[in-house]
Amino acid sequence: MRGFGVWKAGNRTRTGDPHLGKVVLYQLSYSRESVWRLEDLLEPPLGPKKLDFIRIPVKLWTHSQRASTEVETEESSAEIGSGPRPPYLLVDSPPDDHNPRGPRLLPARKMASMIRAAAIRSTLCAALIFGIEAPASSQTVGSPLTPRGSVFLRMHPSANTVEGTYGPDGGETVPLGQPFGFPSIGSAEVPSLQTSADRFGMLAERSGPTSIRLGATVARFSGDERVLPLQLSYGVFDRLTVGVTVPIIRKRLETILRIDPTGADVGRSPGQTGASSVFLTDADASIVAVQSAVDGACTQLGEEHAECLAGRGLLTDAGSFLSELEGTYQEEALFPLEGSTLGEEISARWNTLVGLFQTWDVVGPGSLPLATDGINQGTFKSLVVAPAWPGDGFPLERTDALFGLGDVEVNVAIGLLRPDAPTGPPGAETDPGLQLYLAAIGTARFATGSPDSLRTVSPIDPPRGVSGFSLGGVADLLLPGALRRFAILSMIETGWNGTRDIPLLVPDATLTFTPGQTRTDLRWSPGSYIRASVIPRFRVGESISFGLGWHLLRREPDSFDPVGAALAISPPQESSYTQHRIGVELRYTSMHPPASAAVPFPLEVLFRGSWSAAGSEDAPVESRAEAMVRFRLRE
Repeated sequence: MRGFGVWKAGNRTRTGDPHLGKVVLYQLSYSRESVWRLEDLLEPPLGPKKLDFIRIPVKLWTHSQRASTEVETEESSAEIGSGPRPPYLLVDSPPDDHNPRGPRLLPARKMASMIRAAAIRSTLCAALIFGIEAPASSQTVGSPLTPRGSVFLRMHPSANTVEGTYGPDGGETVPLGQPFGFPSIGSAEVPSLQTSADRFGMLAERSGPTSIRLGATVARFSGDERVLPLQLSYGVFDRLTVGVTVPIIRKRLETILRIDPTGADVGRSPGQTGASSVFLTDADASIVAVQSAVDGACTQLGEEHAECLAGRGLLTDAGSFLSELEGTYQEEALFPLEGSTLGEEISARWNTLVGLFQTWDVVGPGSLPLATDGINQGTFKSLVVAPAWPGDGFPLERTDALFGLGDVEVNVAIGLLRPDAPTGPPGAETDPGLQLYLAAIGTARFATGSPDSLRTVSPIDPPRGVSGFSLGGVADLLLPGALRRFAILSMIETGWNGTRDIPLLVPDATLTFTPGQTRTDLRWSPGSYIRASVIPRFRVGESISFGLGWHLLRREPDSFDPVGAALAISPPQESSYTQHRIGVELRYTSMHPPASAAVPFPLEVLFRGSWSAAGSEDAPVESRAEAMVRFRLRE
């Protein structure tokens, strides 16, 4: 600590300030004082005066202690009083215009802000230097324990993104939106389109059923979760800690569900674009002209004449066709595309009618408008997605959820084993041998968060909005001898979940875009799980370590049961899965001696990134970024 002060003997045997009580008040025993030169560390102090240096006694003086000194006068007693007073710090400074008396006592509370500023500025630099230069001995990490009587705050923010799940036998990744991607989607997959298909078949005079194709769907989903757990822990004993965790969560599902018109036989209706208005006007005029010609022939030849009967039949067919065609243009968002079989059949029927018009010396419009472009995204949403998921069903676009309360947890940690404090002179390279830190953790979780109604679409772990409890342990093994800079951090946790009634999105596996697919009330019970982590780490001195870890998750399938009336479709069926992730991390800790003695604010900091490396079928493929800071609030 040479850069922060000079150690020396006390200020003689007296205070050196005759202005206190007008006399020399105190006879002091031998003392030690630390002179901190804060001129370059502190902001300008309380007045315009600039401090050259500050003497801070190791044992602060109080008025009650002064009362036991050897010399005290009545005047000084009256001035000091008998009640408790705050401690004072001796400030030594040469006399000048602002301080003609020179040395004086300053209340400690007035010095607190200056001392705190200096400590904050110097802590990080000092801790980093200490961590790099000091020898590795018995510094452990990952401890859930808090020293007796102390209160610690732990913040552990994380961001988790799920892009898909592993396929059969852990093969190629299956995107989250794959169940909604079809190489060809039409009336067979979307029953609500069958009415339009039948209408087009009527215009083409088809006798059998008619089907239409919109094209192909392109789907890509991504689940994103941001979590900020805030944990307060209190050390009941050195080996017993209780705490409460309040997580703040933001979950977002980003979806890309688009229509690709490749292979479509229907597109945007000409009635929606205005391209049919001129045709219908000309066609109506042709009908009027034919009507006039037929009426004249029937008047001349009689109503029973074959020519009159043929003319009346033409008018009936043409009028029926044009009436149905006009209604289709106006009411349907779809119409057969140019070049499609269905479009050619409809055009051929109209051309036949136009040819019959010519027998009555009437020229009708020869080109029936067909769709020229595939449907756009708005039409796809209104025709396909909205009928399939009405109301609060499947979100087609990104949902920007606000931060909300997660499931509150109560934690209890028990220390089982811990390494002995290092021995030997400070800074010496010591070998304490093989050491093991071991602690057990129990957690009770309360369902204070919102349940996930899109869990069947975006399986982010862990589940939210359900109660449960878990048991786990933390072990940090410090290796001896030539390997003393290496350690192995291990963690394991197993948990069980309760049940909760939730409105879950339950799609029909056989007909994905079926009307009525919306949230259905189900009794949800998330499966039990086991987590395990093994993180070998290399310790750079006492405080800093780098780690490369393996993380395992084994989860049993969730169960879903109907609430009340039986479901029209079967509840979703899930299977158990296993996920393997690898991660890299950087840790800094100054929680234990000797590192804790070198900094005024001991803390632990973690940065970690992890990615899915392998997994069984249905295991999520995810990436995760984490940070953690843990520090003392009160001791």
